[in-house]
Amino acid sequence: MGAECCDGHGHSHGGAAVPHAAAAPFTAEEEAEFKKVKKMADFLRGRKGMPVRQAIEMGKRVEFFRGDKLGKFLLNNAVAERYCPTPVTDKAQALEMGKLLIQYGFIHRSNRDERNKKVLQPTQDTSFVADGYYTWMYDGPTTFRNFLTTLLIIGFTGLVCYPIWPQWIKVVVWYCSVTFLIFIFVFSLVRVFAFFILWLVGIEFWFLPNIYDDNLGVIDSFKPLYSLRSTDVSERKYRAIACVLFIAMCVWIAQQPTDFDEYMELTKQFTDDIYSGKLIDDMSQQQRDSIDKMKIPDLEELMKDDASDIFAEKDEDAIFDSYMDAKYFSEDGEDIDKEDL
Repeated sequence: MGAECCDGHGHSHGGAAVPHAAAAPFTAEEEAEFKKVKKMADFLRGRKGMPVRQAIEMGKRVEFFRGDKLGKFLLNNAVAERYCPTPVTDKAQALEMGKLLIQYGFIHRSNRDERNKKVLQPTQDTSFVADGYYTWMYDGPTTFRNFLTTLLIIGFTGLVCYPIWPQWIKVVVWYCSVTFLIFIFVFSLVRVFAFFILWLVGIEFWFLPNIYDDNLGVIDSFKPLYSLRSTDVSERKYRAIACVLFIAMCVWIAQQPTDFDEYMELTKQFTDDIYSGKLIDDMSQQQRDSIDKMKIPDLEELMKDDASDIFAEKDEDAIFDSYMDAKYFSEDGEDIDKEDL
């Protein structure tokens, strides 16, 4: 959705009506101005464009910005002057650029929900002011996005063809997957442990605090690098209780070194089994094709069966001889025979 469909017809984009659209087709002058505004919109939505925030509008995730942020970005960015339709030297001219974006349907004004700041509601107000919030209806250039989509299709097709992959590729993918899962598990464990230890002394520390926030993009999930603040006074009793329990647990573990060593050995064995693939039944395609076929033993298997039968017969003879010896040829057996006589 975006400027490509803003050709003079008023319809909704993702549930939000286009704030303004001319009833008649563009004139030559309007077409030229539209191209200049689109060039500015491409720059603003590009990789080096204006920072945006994410929210939910009409049940969909959208990107928005505050009006004064656009003005500051255009005034403080030397490269932006090359993309603006007219020179921007003051705040008023920067606000005019925002009005052009609304006029040609690249953005629309929204209101923030008072109860939830991450929820927006579209409005019919077409003014562009510094303290207003504006939602993008234009996604920007699609070349890079189309490239990523092509890679996604190729990757999905490759996953579907997994049964015919060469064995060495399966091994590489398996090792990479297992390594990634172990890294995520260890990273999460260390992250929580570091938070817990510092929380006991009155400091709330999170490394990559937004890493698991689903409402943020990939880049924003890694910002900031860490968060650090003092805990509330009301948490002192909880920290004291947690500290006592933690010390008691450490003492209990120290008194049972054998169990802990066994646990570490089992963990190591489990990791080795994961890397070796012993926990997953990976049948080859030849085994799957031959699963319903009658298996004909070869000469080596027949010889092994004969040898096992011979040993089985010898075992039966040995058991019978020992029974006869115990029954009839033992000293107790001789005494019984004499009494009978």
